[in-house]
Amino acid sequence: MDNKIKEALNCAAEEYSPSDKVYDNILMELKGEKSMKKSFNIKRFAVCAAVAAVLLTAGVTAAGHFVYYAESGADLRDRIDHAPTKEEVAETVGYVPKYTETLGDYKLVSAQPSDSSYYDENNNELASGKEISFDYDYEGKTISLFTSDSPAQFEQTGDVVATVEDVDIYYSKFTNKFVPPDYKPTAEEEKQVEEGTLNIGYGSDEIRVSESEYISWTDEEITYSILTTDNVLGEDVLADMAETIINS
Repeated sequence: MDNKIKEALNCAAEEYSPSDKVYDNILMELKGEKSMKKSFNIKRFAVCAAVAAVLLTAGVTAAGHFVYYAESGADLRDRIDHAPTKEEVAETVGYVPKYTETLGDYKLVSAQPSDSSYYDENNNELASGKEISFDYDYEGKTISLFTSDSPAQFEQTGDVVATVEDVDIYYSKFTNKFVPPDYKPTAEEEKQVEEGTLNIGYGSDEIRVSESEYISWTDEEITYSILTTDNVLGEDVLADMAETIINS
């Protein structure tokens, strides 16, 4: 009986495909952190639905559509654990965004395709398809470049900090606050969450605060964004990275 149970569990494990959220939790466990939920305000994340593979809800105007929410999930078995060639990217997601082998001191180490869908306020699907993100590493710190060619794009938000080849580059900075499950946000924090300047993640043993940055732009109908999650580089450095990709 024990052997049969073991075989059944092995079969279930082989068919199990963890989401990005589960993957993030695994990484946090490896780093000695407790599992916690991540959520991101869509007003600040134009195409970052794939960041945590969670449901994002907020109304924003998109090109030709009113996008109410987006959802995205990734299969780790599809992860490209090396710097992919453009041929690999095209075969995987059906389009080829601009990207580079390096961004400043950061080196391209992997890429993750994902399946994303965009919906209106009546739950009608506006668009769906595959998207891809690229992870860059420098001394254990990571930045992620997200790309999407979906026709249902969210409007750009934040402040325009540079314009390259007629492409406006938008920058935002926000705070992540990881809190215990029973934490009650203050009225001011709820306002900051709505404004997109604060993300609250539940599940931590103690309150922990970190800063993140987000820079985005649209070039030749493909939307790009760079997200920092464990390091603050500043708008000038991120704008230079965006310019490098635009000119690549």
